[in-house]
Order: sequence, then C-alpha cells, then structure tokens
Amino acid sequence: GIVAGNNNAVPSEKSGNISYLQGLSGVYSKLEFPYLNDLRYQGELVTIESARLYLYPVQDAYGDYVPLPETLTLYTSDENDVTQGVITDSSGEAVQDGSLVTDDLGKNSTYYSFDITSFMQTNLGTSGTNRQNLMLMLPNAKFLTTAEGLVLGDINHATDNVKLEILFKVYNQ
Repeated sequence: GIVAGNNNAVPSEKSGNISYLQGLSGVYSKLEFPYLNDLRYQGELVTIESARLYLYPVQDAYGDYVPLPETLTLYTSDENDVTQGVITDSSGEAVQDGSLVTDDLGKNSTYYSFDITSFMQTNLGTSGTNRQNLMLMLPNAKFLTTAEGLVLGDINHATDNVKLEILFKVYNQ
C-alpha cells in the first residue's frame, strides 16, 4: 500500500494496483504479508530456508526523463508504522540497497531485489502486534533532499507485479 508521512494509508488495490514512494513528500510503500502463516499448514514443522523479494517498476512510469532511483532502503516496522530496523545483508552489517537490475532491451527485466530471509523467519508464526511489516523508501540522504520517486506494481498489477520467492522445508513424522 501507499502511506504518506501522516499515516494516511491507501491500499494499492484502491490505487490501480500500484504503490508509490517519493522523497521530500514522506510517501513510502508499506509491504504486508498477511498469509505468511499459511505456510505452517504445509506440514508438522515448516522452516523458511530463503526468501527473496522482487519489486518491478511500472514500465510507463520511468524512462530517460524520469530515471529510476539507483538504490532503495527497506525497513522493518511495527503495526503503527514505527521503524524498528533496516534490512541488512546476510552478515548483518551492510544495508541492502535493493540490488537494482536493469535491462535496456526490455523493461520487463528491470527490478529491485532484497533478501528478506531473516525477516520472514522472524515473522513466521507471529500475529497481531508481534507481526512486522516492511517499509520501502528512498535512502535517507535522498528521502530528505529530493523529490525523486518510484511507481511499483503490487501483486495484482497486470504487467509489473511484485514477486516473493520462498524456499521452505516441511518436516512430517
């Protein structure tokens, strides 16, 4: 969904299946995973081995005159959208920057990706106030100094939808 700095959330299904983020205006994208716990019904014990999030910019919303941000930042947040921490690499030391991949021949292969394995492992089995969300925004230096922005497709977008790849193990007796 789309969230402005004053917590006026707009679900992406009410904005044409797109989500925005922009510096200066305080607009960021909130990512929720309401069906994460459904994985637990796959067996007696389920563990998440890896999780990667792919975010696709809407094709008509960028180009030569509206370039894509080179980096993005992903934060964990609580149910009140208060940031708790930043998504880091597997060492836990370096902040992930979204790993922008561009394809000049076809925009369908242009995306940002984040390894969110640790986040998913932490949130599997949680609910209510214990469940975290993700907040996607420009890095702090740009969030506070530029109007640069980005338009992303949500899970139901016709061409540029967000993808989540989860590798999990199921244990049964």
